[in-house]
Amino acid sequence: MVMPSSTAPKGTIALERNFSVTELQSTGGGPTIFFRTTNTMVLIRVNDNYMYSYGLFGKSYVGNEYGSALHFFRLPHFYPNDSFTVNIEFSPLFQSEENSFFSHGAQTLITPKIYFGSKAACLMAYIRSCFFPSAASASIILVGLMSLILTASFWILHRKYTRDFCYWGIFSLIVGFGFFIESGMADLFVPNAFLRYFAATFMLAILPEFFLMYVRTSKVVSYNTKLCNFFIMQSIVNAFIVIVCAFLPRLPFSYVRNYIIICHAVYLFFVIAMFVNNSVSLSQWPTIPSALVIVTSVMILVDFTLYLVPPYTSDLFAFSRYAMLLYLITRSVEVINDFFSTQILTAREEMYRTVVVRDSLTGVHTRPAFWHFQKEFFTKNAISNDRLSLVLCEILNLKQINEKNGYEEGDEALKTTSQILKLNFSSEQIYRINGSCFGVLLVDMDEDVIQKKIRAIEDIIDDYNSNQDLGDIRLALVTNVFSTSHYVSFDHFLTATQEKLNEYRKLL
Repeated sequence: MVMPSSTAPKGTIALERNFSVTELQSTGGGPTIFFRTTNTMVLIRVNDNYMYSYGLFGKSYVGNEYGSALHFFRLPHFYPNDSFTVNIEFSPLFQSEENSFFSHGAQTLITPKIYFGSKAACLMAYIRSCFFPSAASASIILVGLMSLILTASFWILHRKYTRDFCYWGIFSLIVGFGFFIESGMADLFVPNAFLRYFAATFMLAILPEFFLMYVRTSKVVSYNTKLCNFFIMQSIVNAFIVIVCAFLPRLPFSYVRNYIIICHAVYLFFVIAMFVNNSVSLSQWPTIPSALVIVTSVMILVDFTLYLVPPYTSDLFAFSRYAMLLYLITRSVEVINDFFSTQILTAREEMYRTVVVRDSLTGVHTRPAFWHFQKEFFTKNAISNDRLSLVLCEILNLKQINEKNGYEEGDEALKTTSQILKLNFSSEQIYRINGSCFGVLLVDMDEDVIQKKIRAIEDIIDDYNSNQDLGDIRLALVTNVFSTSHYVSFDHFLTATQEKLNEYRKLL
């Protein structure tokens, strides 16, 4: 039964139960009393004899607090009487004189759930009570790991840094580990109460930063930049406060934890307003992920209220972890879908751009790319004053090749000519201006070097014609240099070079 203690400090809970020696002997030894406490001093007496204590004489890690702890007490069976009484007292912390300010007034404690039986049975019952919260937390951790694995995969395979996946993965991992620590299962794996208690509070402090950074990078909703930056900065400051206050013995860490919870609640109101405003501004119902954000935020606020207001709960995320899991899974699917949709659109854009700027037959640039280059050149030339040269190369007998041998042979003549030009000029400098004519735009290349390359092209085409039987390819090549003193525009320059090509064609 539960009864108040007349000797313990104010706010202490005393649990008392009578046990029979005969009952204990039938079990082959004393069974175990098992329970979990958070920031609570424990004292166990058997027939008013001191048998077990926790938090009275040990070192305090977080301020003067101890975090959560699992307690196993094996009941004795050697008392001469037929029965004995076990009394368990749960006392609040900060009872010393130096902490009298913080221990003033009643301090409410949560009565822990008591397990009685063999140690294995107690553990199994405890694990069953923690299974669903722990499973939900582990699932959230898996979502975060998947996002980080995808981030690493795209970086390794494509050298592409996907910030959406990275921030989403970090956010999910922080949420998952924070939920797991609060689920009670972590007590079985990490015996250091300080580490769990501190880590859970620290994760709660930095959580807003990574979620808002994800919102900013992914642009999933419109947001108030100033408020967003404020909460990101506040998150960093709060994380620093948690670290500093963890080692101040005169300050209860539970006060710091409650401060972080209140700050987080204010941030959640901002998140709810942000997503609701986004839906209102678009004059439509919220999307499923947006609606789940709102529901999850409300659930967290409900959990915070139950944690801070009587009758209190020991689980900080009793309801919200399941809503968060549903939201994270739904949003993760949407994040992946958005990414691959963007990749498909980017690939299509690259394909269309390639079709526009690259000639599919010869692989050189097209006429639109020719005009784009000259526009960029003259924009840059206003500052750098570079010299521009143009080489025109025309297949004089392309029409005859098409009529005599077919268009396939004409295409082969075009590809052969483009390959010969590539042997002497960079492929980025070559453009197919029309059906039979190629242009080569050269920046700051000496005229002697250009003439040497033209003679080399003529020698190669002569060798080609002498070594094949399908018909000759007759080329006409001319070069010209742009000068503002001779040409008023690039159009004028191109027309003059084409006239020069026509004059040269007449001589052949």
